[in-house]
Amino acid sequence: EFSGAMVDWPRVEPVPGIPRVLGELRKNYTLVVASNAIDSNADQIRAALNLVNAGNFFKGIYSFHETQVKKPDRAFFTFLETTLNCSNTQMVMVGDDMRADCLGAHNAGWGSVWYNPHNLACPGLIPLHNAEICHMDQLPGILNQAFYPSYEECLSWLLQAQAPHNLLAHIHTVAAIGYQLALWLRQAGYVVDPILVHRGGLIHDIAKVEAKKVGEDQITHSELGERHMNSLNQPVLAQITRRHQLDNILDEKNNPQTMEEILVFFADKLANGSHLVTPDERITILSHRYPNSSAEIEKTRQPVLELQADLCKKMNISEESLLPRIKKALSNKVA
Repeated sequence: EFSGAMVDWPRVEPVPGIPRVLGELRKNYTLVVASNAIDSNADQIRAALNLVNAGNFFKGIYSFHETQVKKPDRAFFTFLETTLNCSNTQMVMVGDDMRADCLGAHNAGWGSVWYNPHNLACPGLIPLHNAEICHMDQLPGILNQAFYPSYEECLSWLLQAQAPHNLLAHIHTVAAIGYQLALWLRQAGYVVDPILVHRGGLIHDIAKVEAKKVGEDQITHSELGERHMNSLNQPVLAQITRRHQLDNILDEKNNPQTMEEILVFFADKLANGSHLVTPDERITILSHRYPNSSAEIEKTRQPVLELQADLCKKMNISEESLLPRIKKALSNKVA
């Protein structure tokens, strides 16, 4: 809204919730400001922060005047590591600029949290950042628990499980759909973790190859996947994997429960391979693919369609427009 040094602006306002959050975080973390600002040096930025009683929370303030380089340049992050005497694994960037803050930090080996108050979708619907918040009061809870596995870690697990290219195409489609659905739900006011949905989508079929070798009449790929993720000490992802299979919607014990489990389950019903289909079409395809199980598959049709109706109602999206909107989101470079 204004240009020039922030300390000279006619109005400076804090992000909602930030004073309380900074006070809480300061108990366990060293806080610094790392900015690309050119109009203000460190002293001017601190003076501007003092206008909203936030300056004293930060041990250091670094702008272009101090770093002489801008995010996302790797040298910016190296400067901070050296100045603060920290390794990249000790650093977390919290920022609202996907390219400069999150991708820059990711490429430097830092953790990264995207402050995304408008629930925008990241480029390619592939969140490389570790966490995503739409309100600052979510930040302490995010930082006080371990991050979910990174995109690269999930991909490495899939390759170790010998996932072929066509399966990788499918899981990337499911993960992207689930991530976008999570953002639409958050826009409508529902509590859901889009990063967890994305990572759950990535690993939901991790045991597909192994199950074919063993025989799904012996054990399903969702059960094998649950075991595999538990062996990796990922109990939350293990449950998403266990509950994604179509017939689980008929199983009172193993049907999807959390919003993240529900979204991965549903996203999987919108992807035949890497092609988008309606849930109705997906169930018909599966019924033809597995004729010996077609009667059981048919029993899932109505519950899946009811789930679609419920999710669309929550997202304020008509059922008719859901697939076109997803197609548009998948084709846009930046949604």
